[in-house]
Amino acid sequence: MFTVDIGITWVCFKCSCTYDLYTIYLRIINVIGKYTMSKVHNIITEQIIAQLEKAIESKANLPWRKPWTVDSSGLPMSLNTGKPYRGINSLMLGFSPFTSAYWLTAKQVKARGGAINKGESYSPVIFFNWIESKDGSGDKFPMLRFYKVWNVEQCDGIDYPKPETIVKTSIERIASADKLVKEYIGKPPVKPVKPSPQASYSPSADTVQMPPIETFESAEFYYSTLFHEFVHSTGHENRVNRKTITELNRFGSHEYSKEELIAELGASILCQHCGIDNDDTRGNSLAYIRGWIKALKDDVTLAVKAGQQAQKAVDHILGVKFDNKGTV
Repeated sequence: MFTVDIGITWVCFKCSCTYDLYTIYLRIINVIGKYTMSKVHNIITEQIIAQLEKAIESKANLPWRKPWTVDSSGLPMSLNTGKPYRGINSLMLGFSPFTSAYWLTAKQVKARGGAINKGESYSPVIFFNWIESKDGSGDKFPMLRFYKVWNVEQCDGIDYPKPETIVKTSIERIASADKLVKEYIGKPPVKPVKPSPQASYSPSADTVQMPPIETFESAEFYYSTLFHEFVHSTGHENRVNRKTITELNRFGSHEYSKEELIAELGASILCQHCGIDNDDTRGNSLAYIRGWIKALKDDVTLAVKAGQQAQKAVDHILGVKFDNKGTV
């Protein structure tokens, strides 16, 4: 398309349409934004797939499953703002081996008079925002931005709250999980079943079925499994109304894998919230992991979307409204 500047508008030689400069700017930003988002999605997806494939090869636990025996300030958070990272960012930073929960950008490290240690690798976080048209049309253009952050343990000269090394007792961890269950407002009924049927959530009956707690290897295993089913339950039309629950999806389909990933990530966040050990939950089924890898390769936007939906489910269960505009 060729255009000619005639002052405040541009005219398209092909169709004689006129465009003001701001509209042209928004269209350019939209194209650039789509390219940037695609690049960011690829970066996130490649890292997650690498971690999942590593879990298969080494027969290790999934990368977001950790034994939360050390109280390390809980969820990963920005040292600059004091706010926790959410969704896919919480997951990505959870891959790290660091005990501190605090992270900074290179600019923030410099502003605090510190320095990133030589040879240290960054971790990716993403920021989602909308650019709104000023022409009164109400059009909005999504922008997904990519940032590099470093854990404070990778830096020198930075003051930060040191993680406590007090280990929560099993009784304290279970009490925290039990409190979460009791405070889940509007939760579905939890019906006991014999040990042979697996734990499950029925959308049509809006009911969670759970084997008795004594049939699990540990009480923490029981609660982490229950959290997984609770995350499924948030998809009910009377809660957050998630399509992967409200619509029938066959086993192994893309939507089925997406819903299982949402439940897996959401349960992990809830385990982290309570400080319970989720290092050995649900058996790390190879079928599930391979299904996620295939789904992620087929749709590079899946990881970010699943992280968003998992966080939304967690917020619903905890009964919180998190004002964190722009984060993913």
